[in-house]
Amino acid sequence: MASRRMVASGRDTQLFARLSEPAVRTDAALALLLGADPDTARRTVTYFDTIDSAALEKLKGLYERSLGYWSDADVDNGNLARWIANAEAASHVKVAGKRQDWTRAILARGVQAIDFDNGPRSITRVQLRERLVRGLRGADEKKRAEALRLLRFMNEKGALM
Repeated sequence: MASRRMVASGRDTQLFARLSEPAVRTDAALALLLGADPDTARRTVTYFDTIDSAALEKLKGLYERSLGYWSDADVDNGNLARWIANAEAASHVKVAGKRQDWTRAILARGVQAIDFDNGPRSITRVQLRERLVRGLRGADEKKRAEALRLLRFMNEKGALM
């Protein structure tokens, strides 16, 4: 497991280095926002304080367009939990003196919009809520904490009661 994280960390370092290249900056930043750890996601958004605002606007658009499909595998393998943790970490960053809470807002809007089955192995909001409630009732403490965090992010007050 430690070697796997080292590979991911090396990949994150390589992607972070690509932020200085305008041709691939947005793609590298998106990969870091979705695939890295929360600290790297925070540093990624912070990087945009050193360049023009058009690059940040381009990243916002790409981030929003990348969150259109929600799979049951995204829940099972922890992608959704990582995306939320990264969005929350990045939302505390200030760029040009303004808090960058767009990551959290876009992801929350995307999660709120999960209503319909949008393809094979996709997940609906009802299915997601049911899985998370099951996770809350389970014995695995890590899954319980993750389910609680996700339900809070989704504003599922009824399920949390």
